[in-house]
Order: sequence, then structure tokens, then C-alpha cells
Amino acid sequence: MVSLRSARARSMGPAARIRWGRLVRAECLAPGRWTWTLQTGDQTFTWEVAEEDLAGQTWHLGDWWLVALEPLPGVPVAERLTPTQTWSSDHAWAQASAWAAGAHRWTVLRQIRQFFYDRDYTEVDTPLLVASPGMEPYLDPFETEFVQGARRVRAYLPYSPEYGMKKLLTLGFSRIFQIAHAFRNGELSRWHEPEFLLLEWYRALADYRDIMTEVEALLVYLTRHQACRLPWRDGVLDLTPPWPRAPFAEVIRQFTGIDIRAYPGDVESLRRAVEASGLGPMPAGLDWNNAVLWLFITYVEPHLGRDRPVFVIDYPASMAALARVREADGVAERFELYVGGLELANGFTELTDPDEQARRFEQEREERIRRGVPPVAVDEAFLEALRLGMPPAGGVALGVDRLVALLMNAPDVAATLPFPFARRLALEDS
Repeated sequence: MVSLRSARARSMGPAARIRWGRLVRAECLAPGRWTWTLQTGDQTFTWEVAEEDLAGQTWHLGDWWLVALEPLPGVPVAERLTPTQTWSSDHAWAQASAWAAGAHRWTVLRQIRQFFYDRDYTEVDTPLLVASPGMEPYLDPFETEFVQGARRVRAYLPYSPEYGMKKLLTLGFSRIFQIAHAFRNGELSRWHEPEFLLLEWYRALADYRDIMTEVEALLVYLTRHQACRLPWRDGVLDLTPPWPRAPFAEVIRQFTGIDIRAYPGDVESLRRAVEASGLGPMPAGLDWNNAVLWLFITYVEPHLGRDRPVFVIDYPASMAALARVREADGVAERFELYVGGLELANGFTELTDPDEQARRFEQEREERIRRGVPPVAVDEAFLEALRLGMPPAGGVALGVDRLVALLMNAPDVAATLPFPFARRLALEDS
């Protein structure tokens, strides 16, 4: 008979009749009798277990077990669980894998925070109900409405905390970071969730080279106990810095033989070059930017960072987003980090010119209209902050869910989440 030894569990009432968790400690009391300690979340519970309770099942530390504290119909006294097995069909999320994902995920978040605290960064938070979610023409927002009597105001969930954090830079905060929920409608796939975690940080008087160095330092810090070696899929990633910096145009030329710099803005000449190289066919109706992105995503991206991380840097000026364009060679001081074939981070030397930023916003607004999707309002307060004077700065957005998936060697981002979107909304076939 299993007897509860934990007063803490006894105090929990009917819910304490069943406990499940990971076996983290076992002490032998006598032949055939042990004291077991199971861990669930951040709680531990201890029982005396007799050999007859196990009904011949073998056990090892690290196994997952369900234990009935008193006889219950249809519930074994002690039953070993597989990592994906549920003990209640009414609670599909109550799986051993959900606990493991949560434990690993929140450990990583704690380590991320410590990394930035050690570097004198201030943790900040910014609103999740905003007047403008962002101006990116190929992203779709979640929209809601504030209602107060007859008053109705449109609001959005943000694509990222970028605008709010840059406003804080203008207030004099020079080193800031945030782990924020971000939202993008219509994105649900192996490596995308419509609600996801972004780590963003900004540093005044820095540029994209400084931020790349900090990104390297963060991943080294998170894997320091593994000698910067990270099991990934069927191999091992070497995270030893420094990582290669590969210019965008050069990396396309390396994998396709096409130098996009020979066809600036000329999509038809680029199309002919693609066809002459035996690549394609290129989808019809693409402008130059999207034709280049198609070439990059199709023929380059799958090969990046396979053995060790790589920064793709110096994008065409037309792909600058919110990055500064370097006058000397006309490229955007922007980088994207690829690790194990995954895009993990996107960073800039930040644009601080309010007039240039307003011009880019208008271009993005026109592109949304051209695509037939509703335009969104410009964040005028952000432009006003730039006019007041944002200091020169570097910044980056890093996908936390993908980072945790890399650290766990997980098959997708959903495996890192205790409550993935498809399960929350009963979209298991998505």
C-alpha cells in the first residue's frame, strides 16, 4: 500500500489523491520498500512505495510515474508513464512532456535574465495593447477594440516590443532588454506560433557589430556547461565564437552562382539569370525584393548554420526595415542569425532619422494597400520620439521559442510549450 509521507500534499485536499511527476530520488527503507520523491513543476512529493505496489514494473530515476494515494477505481496504485502519455483524457495538457518543456523553458528564461543583469541591462516592459502593431507589409495583426460606453477605439497586439523600447531609449535608458509576448496572425507551422516569446535588447552608442558579439556571448553563456557543443538533430553544433559573418549578396552568390548586385532593382534581368542558371522557375508577379528573398529562402537558407552559427549581414538598402543604411556602400547594417538551419535573430544598427523612418513607413503602408490588405496606423508617438532624439543604438530581436527548441533538441517549437496554440484551441490537425 502506498502511504503519503508529505504533509504538504495532504493539505491539498481531494486533488492530492493522485500525484504524477518525475522520480528524482529513491531511498531504500527495507528490502522491497522505498521512499520515493516525485517532482511536478516546482513541487516535490514523497511516498513510501512497496514492491507489490509496482505490480512487477521496473523503475529508474528520471522515470515518470502516476501514484494513487488511496484506492481509486480504474487507477493503478503506481503506473509508469511515457514522456507523452496522459493519465486523463480530460486534460490533454497534463503530460510528462509538458512538465519537461516548462521546466527547461523557464530555466532558460532565468539564465537569459541573469546574463543581462550581469551586464548592467535594465529589464523593461511595454504595452500589449497598442495603436500600431508595426508597419511590416507581409505581417497580419490581431485586432481588437476598446469599448467604453459609446466610445470605441481600435487597438492591436504588437508584432514586437520594438517601438515601445525605442521610445524608452529616448528617455535616457541606455541598456534595456525585454522578454515579451508577440503576436502575428495566420502564422502556425512547425517553427511558428501566432503567440510567441521575443527577447529584444537595445544598447545606446552601439552598432550591429557590437550586438552580434553580445548574441554570441549569450549563446555561449547558455551552453557553457556543454563546452559550447549543442546536440541538434543527428549531429552536434559547434558554438565556439567568433561565428562567420557572411554578406547577404555573397552568400546568395555562394549557393546559387548569381550576383544580385548585377541586377539592382531589375527583376526581369534577375529572372533571366535565375532561369539561365537552371534554378526556378521563379514565381510570377514578384517585385525585386521578393524575388531576391525567394532566391534566398529557397536555395540558401536551408544550408545556413548547419555545423556552426552564421550571421548573414549587410542586406540591400531596400530590405533595411528599421536599420541604418551605410552611405559608403549603400547596404543596410542589418544581420540575421542562423543556427542549425533556423533563423534565430534579426538585428540592426538602428535608424534614428525621423524623416527617413516616416518615408519607409509610407512605403510599407502603400505596399499593404497594393496587396489588398488593410493598412494600419502609423505610430506617431514613435516618430515623435525619434524627433526628440534617439541616441545611436544597436538592437536585436531573438526568438525565444526557437532558442529553447535548439537547446532541447526539440522537433518543433510546440514541443517547448506547456500550452501550444493548436492544443489550446483544439487545432490538433494544424
